[in-house]
Amino acid sequence: MKKIFFLFCFITISLLSTAQQSKLSFPVVKKLIETENKETRLALLVKGDAATIKEITLHQGGTFKYSRNGISAIMIPVKGINDLAASNKITRIEDGAPRLQLMGNDTMRYMNRIVNVHSGVSPLTQPYTGAGVLLGVIDTGIDYTHPDFQDTTGATRIKFIWDHLLADSLNTPQPYNYGQEFTQNDINNGLATAHHDQGVHGSVITGISAGNANATGEFKGAAPAADLIIVSVNFNVSDEQFLSSIADAVDYIYNKADSLGMPCIINISAGTYYGSHDGNDLATQMIDGLITAKNGRSLVCASGNAGGFPLHTKTVVTAGDTVFTWFKNAGAVSYCEFWGDTAAMSNLQFTIGADQTTPNYAFRGSLPYTTIQQQLGVLHTDTLFSTDSNRIAIVMSYGDLIGGQYGMFYQITADSAYNWRIQTTGTGSWDGYTFDWIHSSLIPSAASYPPVTDYRSPDLNQNMCSGFQCSDKTITVAQYTNMNSYTDYTNTVQTFTTVTGQLHPTSSWGPTRDGRQKPDVAASGEWIFGPLIVSSQPWFVQNQPFKIPPSAQHLRGNGTSAASAVVSGIVALYLEKYPFANWQQIKDAVINCSFTDNFTGASLPNNRWGHGKTDAFGMLTNCGVTALNEQSPSIDNIICYPNPATDMTTIYFPELKSNAYLNIYDTEGRLVFSKNLKAGSKTLTENISHLNSGIYNLQITGSYQSSSGRLMRY
Repeated sequence: MKKIFFLFCFITISLLSTAQQSKLSFPVVKKLIETENKETRLALLVKGDAATIKEITLHQGGTFKYSRNGISAIMIPVKGINDLAASNKITRIEDGAPRLQLMGNDTMRYMNRIVNVHSGVSPLTQPYTGAGVLLGVIDTGIDYTHPDFQDTTGATRIKFIWDHLLADSLNTPQPYNYGQEFTQNDINNGLATAHHDQGVHGSVITGISAGNANATGEFKGAAPAADLIIVSVNFNVSDEQFLSSIADAVDYIYNKADSLGMPCIINISAGTYYGSHDGNDLATQMIDGLITAKNGRSLVCASGNAGGFPLHTKTVVTAGDTVFTWFKNAGAVSYCEFWGDTAAMSNLQFTIGADQTTPNYAFRGSLPYTTIQQQLGVLHTDTLFSTDSNRIAIVMSYGDLIGGQYGMFYQITADSAYNWRIQTTGTGSWDGYTFDWIHSSLIPSAASYPPVTDYRSPDLNQNMCSGFQCSDKTITVAQYTNMNSYTDYTNTVQTFTTVTGQLHPTSSWGPTRDGRQKPDVAASGEWIFGPLIVSSQPWFVQNQPFKIPPSAQHLRGNGTSAASAVVSGIVALYLEKYPFANWQQIKDAVINCSFTDNFTGASLPNNRWGHGKTDAFGMLTNCGVTALNEQSPSIDNIICYPNPATDMTTIYFPELKSNAYLNIYDTEGRLVFSKNLKAGSKTLTENISHLNSGIYNLQITGSYQSSSGRLMRY
């Protein structure tokens, strides 16, 4: 591939430097050669006949802006430059922009070293684009009508959609008993119209992972040939119900992957900031078991976007100390929780109190001290009175024990607006999580309120999401800036102060509450474009054109949500090459093949970058670590990959002790294919284009071994 590309460059330069010598400026020549995606639009100034320029520009799908003094300002895809240069009515073409800005997804594929994987650059023996891999997205849903989720015939690439928000019906999936399921046939036959992306997030994220650029030729995702399965979850439920529904979604997707005989990567660009931050909740334990149950499974998730927000506080109390931290009055009901290991919290005493802030700071009262042992498993309701015996609030409290961790929960229904305090004494420590901690400039000076000398301020550590993001079995992703400028719908260049390649300030920090490494890796996140819901395109054109590119069919995506989507797509590429890799092998490849630069520094892993920046090409070329054997899965029966198959499939079976035959039968028991297998063989790659679409049974005969399997043919 490299040789072909460089030969093309040489021929192009030769032509431009002779017949078209005076027409193209050097920056235009450079962009014509170096821009990988020939659909990338460039701003050009063209001298010549305005009508001809306009005709060529529009024919190539570009934008003719205006003409002044014989010079026209246009936007045109790179592929159209040669047509302009070939016209004898055009005399000069110059770059109309100060520099070439790759579109967001081009930059993403370069920064995460995906381009060479898509091209199959040596030592790879073929391109990898995610073919034969099922990529699951648990999010707000998807606009299945967007061309980036369809093949060139207009058929959907989505195998299934499960919409949690729809009322139970005949298509409610079992055994989950809620929502509605739509199959690939349903989508293709117009029977999935009840499903909609709840916002725009799910469509954008899915496109970053696996969009195929079918709409405009731009904004290709990381795994553009992967098959898709979508679960639209309900975000308007309690944290516990949300995490439970996530576990259901993971189970559903992996079960569907098994039924299709496909390896599966799941992306979750969502989460909750509350919880124990140690991965010990039951939903996470269930998800862990699903990930590890079979080879060919992985789960990638976003670390969160609270990197600049002190939602965590660490309170350490030694004998004789009495310390406190405020959380703000959040309206009629305020909420706070804190967690600790049993050894750390067993000797603590704590209480809820209140402080007025106007006209001056003053302590207003507190409940009696309690211990976690007194709170366990009992919902307490107490009345908090002020020092002058007026009721301030109703306080509900509950203590919990999960494994070796205590959790303490407070809900305050207030009569008046105060700063609520958690006050602690005894010996030990706890970690608390809320967006309502009072910090920095909102804390009075010791001169105006002396008790603040005992104040414990929140910090920026451990501000990532909780639950599955804190599991060792998942790949948790931080984000760095993908690019800091782009051209919007009005051909205006939008610029931002962030530095390309630098960790984005909103990217959440680790570690887990119990001190384990998180995040695992970082990928580019801000800004990357993903498919915009078709029905929303006119609204964005009218109201927020600065968020969309000139084609208006995509929307800028950002945050660790986008970065997680990138890594999910990269894992899909890895699973195309190594479909039987287990979760640990996949995660090891992600973190061991990550790279460092001046932004990450050398002191890795750490709680901001994880192990460094993702390197797709390194992962698929083993980056100096022990290679997986692509052809030797550990199996007991016959497995086909991909399955369903198109024309080619690879058939895996236990290593034969003697010569045997592989026989393929149709559903009526007729022998439709037979192949002699030699002793010692354990794999066969075969062209099955002669088989009709349908289901086939496979059997090995003629050996004392007995193996069977099933093949589905598109």
